[in-house]
Amino acid sequence: METIKVKTEGTYFAHNVKQNKSIDLTFKVPYSELTNYIKSIQMLNENVDVGAKIGADKPINLGSFMIKNINIDNDGEGKIKLNSQLDFVDSDKINELASKNDEPLMILFKCSVDVEEEIEEETV
Repeated sequence: METIKVKTEGTYFAHNVKQNKSIDLTFKVPYSELTNYIKSIQMLNENVDVGAKIGADKPINLGSFMIKNINIDNDGEGKIKLNSQLDFVDSDKINELASKNDEPLMILFKCSVDVEEEIEEETV
């Protein structure tokens, strides 16, 4: 097992709660952070712990999500959409982010992945 951490700067973009208690959370990330947020592709199909820090405030843990999609527009600006069930997130803290939607924040994505070791083929 290897732990992967991706830290990037961005802003809260939106969230919505569906009738089946599924929640989508979206962050908007500027072009200047492209080299950071593109690393989150490694986290597809994994449980990702998401944290955020607004300014000098204490970091907050938003919960465990899966990456639903990563969109990059022609200007290099990205949107990272995450999905989870309400049981695995802190909805109060997500609502707190929504009230500060224009403020820049540091976003931390962290997950543990199984790494397969490459087996070198012997040449005869």
